[in-house]
Amino acid sequence: MPKSLIDDLKNLAQEILLLDEDIDANILREKTLILFEKLTILDYQNKLKVLSETKKTEDSNSEKSDSIQELEKEESNIVTETENIDIPEKELETEHTIDIENLFIPTFDSIKEDMSQKEEFKDTVTIEETERFFERKKIEEIQKKATVKQVEKESKQLSLHDKLLSNTIQIGLNDRIAFVNNLFNFSQADFNKVLSTLNDFNNRKEAFDFINYTVKSKYNWNGKEDLVERFLTIIERKYL
Repeated sequence: MPKSLIDDLKNLAQEILLLDEDIDANILREKTLILFEKLTILDYQNKLKVLSETKKTEDSNSEKSDSIQELEKEESNIVTETENIDIPEKELETEHTIDIENLFIPTFDSIKEDMSQKEEFKDTVTIEETERFFERKKIEEIQKKATVKQVEKESKQLSLHDKLLSNTIQIGLNDRIAFVNNLFNFSQADFNKVLSTLNDFNNRKEAFDFINYTVKSKYNWNGKEDLVERFLTIIERKYL
């Protein structure tokens, strides 16, 4: 195989690897068809060469056989048709709809063979597989963006929830029961009212002044210093 054709195949493979998800499938079809034409002509020329050499060995002075003449005629037809296909390089860089079936139609049966069975085409990726690959990539990218947005949304919601909680006094169930029963004379309503008032204060001084001069004077907290200290510690966390 000529080095120029090998280079073309390598260049096409490299281009496909470097293509992004938005590449137009029509451009891939055009590039693939150009290489297909080159390989078809090369295969035909090789067959003609072998047949010609065989004939010359049998009879070097005889005229060319009818089969060789026929092959030459067919070669002329296929080369003419190939030359008539004008695909400017600039068009390959723009979006353009191509009718694949009419772009290149062989005019003789010898090239209507299964090219996928040839050794040099065994690892070739079909146009359909290439389209499916880019379609999967596009779907994966959409799903990835959706996941990122969902995570960001949940993070914002969590942050807002944490912020709201940090601005209020948080008291566990066991502490709440102990404070209601021992510091507020078993009155859940009184406890809730005091807690609501404490949550409205903007600083530690206002909260502690309210406890020392209003709450303590209303309830008897003598002998309950440990529980009072626990209550004050929890309240103080709001203003840290």
